[in-house]
Amino acid sequence: RLKTRISKARPLSFHASPMTQPLRHREVRRIKEGGFSGIYITRRQEDMGDILLSEFVNPPVVLADRLINNGYLALRRQAKREKLRDVMVLGLMPAEVQPKLSVDFIKACWLDFISRFGMMLIQNRRVRSEFRWLEGDRFGGIRSCHFLLQDLAPGFIEIPVEGDWRPLFRREFLTALGWLPLYLDTRGKFEPVSEDDGKPKYQPLQEGVKQVRRGDLESAQQWAFAAWRSQKENLLWAFHEPDKPVLSPQQEKRLEIDRFAFVHLMLFLPAGKRHEGGVSMSGAARLGALSSGFGISNIPGRSVSVTWVPEQINVSREWAFDCREKRDSLLFSREKPVQRINGHYIAGRLVQAWRDYLLKELRNG
Repeated sequence: RLKTRISKARPLSFHASPMTQPLRHREVRRIKEGGFSGIYITRRQEDMGDILLSEFVNPPVVLADRLINNGYLALRRQAKREKLRDVMVLGLMPAEVQPKLSVDFIKACWLDFISRFGMMLIQNRRVRSEFRWLEGDRFGGIRSCHFLLQDLAPGFIEIPVEGDWRPLFRREFLTALGWLPLYLDTRGKFEPVSEDDGKPKYQPLQEGVKQVRRGDLESAQQWAFAAWRSQKENLLWAFHEPDKPVLSPQQEKRLEIDRFAFVHLMLFLPAGKRHEGGVSMSGAARLGALSSGFGISNIPGRSVSVTWVPEQINVSREWAFDCREKRDSLLFSREKPVQRINGHYIAGRLVQAWRDYLLKELRNG
């Protein structure tokens, strides 16, 4: 009987054994990310996509035994690539931009631009985005606001933004993300720009108050550089990135700019000092110096622009927007008569110029 049972037993085969056949509803092949870092022995079914071809030189019985019992040789892959955040847009308003009416006008325009740009990001499935606004005072302090587009209710992220749904989105954008009253608060507290260890990082120049009042361009740029370098990680990202440890306010670390696929810095400067430094510091030279000061020069997906703000809003000939595509570009160089240009028209042109440039930068990567 024993001989009969042995003779009728099926030979062990790699192709016939159900233990070695992966289930059809299981995904065996993984996304190949990060390359290889070596070879190791494994018995896990999900590693069969990385098995060495030399394993198939073994006889079927030996191969089956290695797959089930002893383990087989497979390529060790690097850690899976981390999914990048999408977009960060950061506005910098130094105290040198005066008067307060011009500052309030720019803040209103920037809020309108961000709400429109946020709708476009949602339509293009780039909801992992962040907006920040940094504002300075004449003593070198900083007041910051930061908002995550992903904090919107799921219904506003999934539903296409079109038709009569836009006003509802704008209301949700203002309330759910916490723009009001923080963004428009004129009595908010200004904090000193500090190092990672808490020590002051930026000090106004001597006679700083006088320089601020006459619109010193150098002090405005130095404040912007220091304010950017002092930025910390937004703790609210912990709610959308469960794999990351939750940090307390005392454990805040420096902003991880490398985790964003696209970063754009919008600097606002007084239009009266647009040509300060001569021709050598206009256009490309100024943008290059700003990029270097911010530490983003020659890095893909990183850009900076300058909006020149006049002291009087209706002085259309002083409004200018410098960016990588159009340097030294006056917004109203070839426009309708001056008497027909009002604040509403200027706001529309500003928002359009900012939006068109950022959309082009996003398309170019």
